[in-house]
Amino acid sequence: MRKLFFLSMLLWATWVMGNEGQAVLPDSIQERLAAPEGEARVEALLDAARWLASRDSVSQAIAWFDQAAREARRMGAQALYLAALQAKAEALEQHFNFDDALEIWLKLLAQTREGGDRHRQVEALLAIGRLHLKMQNFEEAEKALKEAEALAQQAEDKEGLARVWQGLGALYQEKGVLGQAKHYYRKALDYWIGQRHAENALALSTLIGSLSLQLGDFEGALLHFQMARDLHSQMGDKAGLAADLLHIALAQHGQGFDAEALDAADAALSLKAASPLVQARAWLLKADLATDEARRREWLERARAALEQTPLEREAADLWVALAQKFAAAGAWKEALQAEAMSRKALTAWYDAERNRAMLEMNQRFATETALKEQQQRIQLLEMEQARSQMFRNLMMVIVALLVLAGIILWRAYREKKKDNILLKEKNAQIEEARQAIERKNAELGEMNRQLEELNQRLVREIGERESIEKSSFARDRFLAIMSQEMRTPLNIITNLTHQLMDETPRPDQKERLRQLQFAANNLVVFVNDVLDFSRIEAGKLTLDSRPFPIKKLVREVCEQYQMAGREQGTRLNLVIDKKIPDWLDGDAGRLNQILSNLMALALDRNAGKDVDLALHLHELHPDEAILRVSLTGTDPILESREIEELKKYRNLGELEQMESFSRADLSLFITRRLVDLQNGHIEVEQENGRQVLLLFLPFKLAESDQEAPAGDQHAEGTPSLGHLKGKKVLLAEDNKINQVVVANLLRNLGMEVVTANNGEEAVEAIKRQDFDIVLMDIQMPVMDGYQATLDIRKMEDPRKRDVPIIALTASAFLTEREKARLFGMNDHVGKPFSPEELLDKIARLLKVHYTG
Repeated sequence: MRKLFFLSMLLWATWVMGNEGQAVLPDSIQERLAAPEGEARVEALLDAARWLASRDSVSQAIAWFDQAAREARRMGAQALYLAALQAKAEALEQHFNFDDALEIWLKLLAQTREGGDRHRQVEALLAIGRLHLKMQNFEEAEKALKEAEALAQQAEDKEGLARVWQGLGALYQEKGVLGQAKHYYRKALDYWIGQRHAENALALSTLIGSLSLQLGDFEGALLHFQMARDLHSQMGDKAGLAADLLHIALAQHGQGFDAEALDAADAALSLKAASPLVQARAWLLKADLATDEARRREWLERARAALEQTPLEREAADLWVALAQKFAAAGAWKEALQAEAMSRKALTAWYDAERNRAMLEMNQRFATETALKEQQQRIQLLEMEQARSQMFRNLMMVIVALLVLAGIILWRAYREKKKDNILLKEKNAQIEEARQAIERKNAELGEMNRQLEELNQRLVREIGERESIEKSSFARDRFLAIMSQEMRTPLNIITNLTHQLMDETPRPDQKERLRQLQFAANNLVVFVNDVLDFSRIEAGKLTLDSRPFPIKKLVREVCEQYQMAGREQGTRLNLVIDKKIPDWLDGDAGRLNQILSNLMALALDRNAGKDVDLALHLHELHPDEAILRVSLTGTDPILESREIEELKKYRNLGELEQMESFSRADLSLFITRRLVDLQNGHIEVEQENGRQVLLLFLPFKLAESDQEAPAGDQHAEGTPSLGHLKGKKVLLAEDNKINQVVVANLLRNLGMEVVTANNGEEAVEAIKRQDFDIVLMDIQMPVMDGYQATLDIRKMEDPRKRDVPIIALTASAFLTEREKARLFGMNDHVGKPFSPEELLDKIARLLKVHYTG
């Protein structure tokens, strides 16, 4: 009977291939299928199924996989049985049937656990995590991959562990937790480098480089893209080499090495194998770095020519948008409108392609399920027909051979016919049931088509809503920028006047009120920064600065501000600083101040009249890095249970804006969490002695003490000596009269000579008449702004006038002010409101560098 069934399967396969035009098995596989029963035949069945699956003959392939699994299980060949199930799951996944593939992998996992095979368990858990990730089930995917990681470590399966790390990296990248994704990709990269596996190392180095660019880690991005460049060069992949050179240029531009960035971009463009997208991005980067307007316009035209050769896809749409903005900035409104139209066309084409892909996936999945049902029905019909044919042949043989026993033969024939009628009725009932199932599937297909049409309409609406959101977002950004400038200018006056009044030896009661005024102004600055950071996060342009700063002095200053506020409400703020912490660290001092201010303001608000403890400890110390552990403990809880849960899980900006009870605390926690993530740190909440403890782990690079704090040049924890400023001549270009008085008095108190100008034109005339040691240039001024004035100064023939150091003063909220200031020839940048210490520190350092080399 077994041979008869296998023969019927071969007949059915031949009939289907001949009538439906499906693939015919190669002769080598057909010869192996004729082998007797055993492991060789099971392996031949598996090879046939894999070959059919590779030719998209899914229904045939699934039948062969099932046949191989049945024969392997009957023989007791457990390894072949598991291999058949695994191959079937992979074929289903390849053709988008994720639910059935996941069910098979779960069955495989259960059986490998019974057998104690840890390597197969790791393989199954990896596949389960991969399928959950494709279906956007992040929690289940993380659970499966974490279990696979633990099993691989126990089994010392290093290759499996590296694959699990790649899966975890992909999971966290999809969730948007880029620091965690980068961490796991690095661990996997170290393994593949050790194994000298060039392809895997190349893919991971490119991924880590891209994540580093998104996180603002330009040094790390440059390192990994250089590694990818070397690997592509060894493999002779010129297209990949061109893409790596472009990424290297972007990383160098982020570090401020514009000349090197231009060289890398030119090298990418010199490769003929560079794709049109790579060429377009390279020309756009060169246009950003161009100092000549004609050259910038030429390179923008070349970027447009390259983009016209690219397919209409999402990345091309983003580049068309960037090109439109740059044309608009250059005053080429016609070209800007044309580029914006092309961006909409590319975005529409991408949405259409995504919709078609979704429809194809659903149709293929439905076709697979329908084909399997039809296959089962055909097998049943063939079995019934084969049984009837065999019965008829047996009956004829009995009639010819045993004529004398006709009565007995007729009786047996009658009995067999009765059984056949019963079987026929059963088969007819099964056929009717299958027909009804097909009708139900047709109805489901109609419902799917209706849902797809609704999805198409929703996509069209979303495109329109997206365009509307982008327009409103731009208007909001402009509003925030104007609002920030209008708020920062009076804040700068208040802050600097308060500092000057504090230096004039006021009465004790006046001194306490001045401190209160200073604290309120600083609080308002923190709030303004939070509001602006909210907009920057939405634009994806929030970055960190990196420069040496005195960590202990910064923490004490922040603590002193909040100790004064705490005394008014009866709250005592206690500070403990670990002596092992280095005096100088390299990082963004302003962002650290913002993190501590947000959390301490929240702690004092919720612990009025009670004790709050702030402790700074050295958690880990490495040759080039120090990890700080900041703990904030209150008598009452600092965070509510809802806030702790929100802090643990990832939230995007859209979800935050839609919260029903959105408060200042939610905004502060959201900004703080993003700043900590951007620094590759993390936040934890623990219970210690019945009190809630808020923990921050923040990594900082170690500063070179011999360069940043040389003996005799620094006072208590980083305050620079200002004796060399006496007698220096300063030009102050500022249109606000109060700001003129405040800044001029500050500089004159140090013995400096100050000349004021009300606009950029007066500043240029003043420099033509006399020489200055340094210029403080406001950006927004009437008649002539600071940018144009700087350009005119840099064109002067006298080297002393042309090369005079210039510091930009601005209250603008735009993110590109610092880069724009350097592009126009300014040496440094100070944002309003600024403290006297910050301004004097910038002046002292710039004068020292400029006049001593």
